[in-house]
Amino acid sequence: MVGVHIIVILMLYCFYKAYAKSCREEDGTNLSGTDSGECISGPDTVRQLSMLLAILWLACLLRFALALWAGGWETAWKNILGIVSDLLAGASLFIALKRKSGGDAALGMTGIYLFNPAIVICFAAGEGQQTWALRLAVLLFLLLVNAGRSRERFISGCLKACAALAVVAGLLTAGSDSSLLYPALLLLLLLYVYSKDSRFFDCYAAFSACLLYKTAYFYYVRQAEAAWSGQVWLVVTGLLTAAAALYFFRALLAPAGDGEKEAAPVRSAGRMSFGKMDFCIIAAICLFYGCIAFWKLGITEAPITEYALPSGQSIVLELEEEPGSGSLIWYLKDSAYHTVTIEWRNSQDEPWQNAQEVDMRTVFCWGSASFTASGKYLRLTNPGSDMTIAELVIQNADGEIVKPADTAGMEALFDETVLLPEEIDYQSGAYFDECYYTRTAYEFLNGTRAFETTHPPLGKILIALGAYCFGTTPFGFRVVGVIFGILMLPFLYLLGRDITKSRLLGGFAAFLFAFDFMHFTQTRIATIDVFITFFTILMFYFMYQYSRMSFYDTPLRRTFLPLGACGVSFGLGIACKWTGFYAGAGLAVLFFLTLWRRYREYVFARKSPEGSSGGISHAYIIKSFRMDTVKTLIFCILFFVAVPFLIYLLSYLPFSNGTDTGLLARMLANQKHMFRYHTGLKADHAYASAWYEWPLMIRPVFYYSRIIDDTMRQGISAFGNPLVWWAGIPACIYMLYLCLKKKDRNAMFLCIAYAFCYLPWSLVTRCTFAYHYFPSVPIVVCMITYSFALWRPRLGESRFAALVAFYGAAAYVLFLLFYPVLSGQPVSAGYVSTFLRWLDGWVLVQ
Repeated sequence: MVGVHIIVILMLYCFYKAYAKSCREEDGTNLSGTDSGECISGPDTVRQLSMLLAILWLACLLRFALALWAGGWETAWKNILGIVSDLLAGASLFIALKRKSGGDAALGMTGIYLFNPAIVICFAAGEGQQTWALRLAVLLFLLLVNAGRSRERFISGCLKACAALAVVAGLLTAGSDSSLLYPALLLLLLLYVYSKDSRFFDCYAAFSACLLYKTAYFYYVRQAEAAWSGQVWLVVTGLLTAAAALYFFRALLAPAGDGEKEAAPVRSAGRMSFGKMDFCIIAAICLFYGCIAFWKLGITEAPITEYALPSGQSIVLELEEEPGSGSLIWYLKDSAYHTVTIEWRNSQDEPWQNAQEVDMRTVFCWGSASFTASGKYLRLTNPGSDMTIAELVIQNADGEIVKPADTAGMEALFDETVLLPEEIDYQSGAYFDECYYTRTAYEFLNGTRAFETTHPPLGKILIALGAYCFGTTPFGFRVVGVIFGILMLPFLYLLGRDITKSRLLGGFAAFLFAFDFMHFTQTRIATIDVFITFFTILMFYFMYQYSRMSFYDTPLRRTFLPLGACGVSFGLGIACKWTGFYAGAGLAVLFFLTLWRRYREYVFARKSPEGSSGGISHAYIIKSFRMDTVKTLIFCILFFVAVPFLIYLLSYLPFSNGTDTGLLARMLANQKHMFRYHTGLKADHAYASAWYEWPLMIRPVFYYSRIIDDTMRQGISAFGNPLVWWAGIPACIYMLYLCLKKKDRNAMFLCIAYAFCYLPWSLVTRCTFAYHYFPSVPIVVCMITYSFALWRPRLGESRFAALVAFYGAAAYVLFLLFYPVLSGQPVSAGYVSTFLRWLDGWVLVQ
């Protein structure tokens, strides 16, 4: 690992030494004749061609030797196409550079490419035979560049477009063992020479380092280092690649030298006051959404008493009538994955006859299994581990309940039979991943060993809070999630309002998010994703408030209020789910960008200490900057490290792992378990999807499915509203443009927030689902809303209000259209066939 760092440092040092030399040569040579395409002959040309041949020969030997060393003669010969295409690209690169920069500078740049360790190492890693087609494509492009001598603007535009595509392709494959970043290196060198912009050479050096680190990871670090070390290496490499890509697009869109001047101090941005209009808008949206979200959320009654059936024990039931081909229905609470053997006989004198084994694999849900018994005596035996049963119901072939004649000693098994619902569906029990989280929430309430240990405890504590208040029923387990789903809306309203400076658009953002399909479905299921999404909204809302404040014109302690609230929200978020660290990284970037802005204002003030800007004295800025910065950093260490750690630690108070260890020891042991689980998980799922499929809704998730009869179906699907998820794609591109070209601070804030909530998933190798995109959706909504705000002056108030109303109404109509398959309401098979084919709806039809 140390050797890789040394190679990167030496590589960058050589790059910039050669770069400095080429700059001196260009300053001292007459390029007027070389750019016209005239053929220059003489001793210099012969010397340069001789040196080029020597460079190509050495590069060929080096590549072939590395391929031979890595895989023997077979691998070496397979790499021939890659080697030849690489050398031809290097020669063509020399020809293109010679016309622009002179022969010696062209030789230097060609050597920088041909002996770039990031390029050379691919032949040792076996990449040469995989990327030869890409190299040939770039070679053809170079030949076109050399042929198009009189169309420099056209060539420069093509170079920028191709380099942008190569960088995007390389960024998308940053987390895989194959990379499409190789062509970008050639194109960036050409782009530097044609534009004379040194930032493109910086990009070449940065991407070379990223590519070398990535190749080293997949072909050395992953095998040689511990799992956690390798994962950290890959994450850091991915972040470096993303940072280099952002720098490239900034250089592509902004003129050279743009943004290098110090910023003049500006006052803190004024906040819109919270008045009656804000309260009315929030109350109306929350009340409207809440009524829909609570409708048919789940039953409010479920069995309470339990009967213990130890391992190897049996219960014998004398039924009032023979059940025949009947059904055994049960309700479990604190155990699962049990098997019960059913036997029957006609009288007490007859031997027991084996009917069948029944697997009881559901918790907090009415489970059922059919059986056949030609007698009224039943014996149920537990051959496995100890178990408890909350309720047991026996039905005959007509669906009528058959009661035992005597329940002495077994009253807890049959005392709540009336609670059996007429129809067993999602309202009467847990579905999808609820079986894990509801069981663990119940265990928290009872102080027993936790079953679900792959996520931090706070989310399950919040689910348990609802069960404590409303009972261990489907409604009780889900109610807190709905409440948090409602509480998201006021904060999203405030964030949208403050970004757009419009109450209308703040309400539009809250309304759009309220009736996003994923928001509706995900807040009505007792899982933890709703909580991390809520705290993610809080994190970025408070960080946005802080980023608009300046400690030059605002008392420092007032700036600590949103900053401290942001830190507490971060602690609560990571205590629900580790993905809160993704948002936390974005918070760190936004915070340091804010401090950087204060520093630039400080530098500006130092140039004229006697002046003032925006009513702020430069002398005060110079005096207060250092101390206020130090105090702010100390405050951040307290509220973004110490306080989150304390919150995280305290969340383990109800957590039990079956040992007598202390709180800190339990927490640390569980961290190791969680990391091993998530990094080693190799499971697959029918509805798993890759991160790049989420915005397009290519693979939604079916949470629940039930066939009622030949004509009616019931199901719950998790996907997004097209007017949010699909519209978010162009909105994100627009925000990137505003951020890189216009330096729009709101767009920059949204881009950073979105990138750190979404892009880290590209580095996750485990099975992922569309609902992992849920924390990114509020940021997408804000992007759409801010885009609307920027169009407002062009449309005029009346047309703008009509557009917002129409867009919101269209989003709500889509919600109503898909409401049955979002909420689990019975629908006709024709409805499912018509509207859900593209969402794999055939599963519900069959």
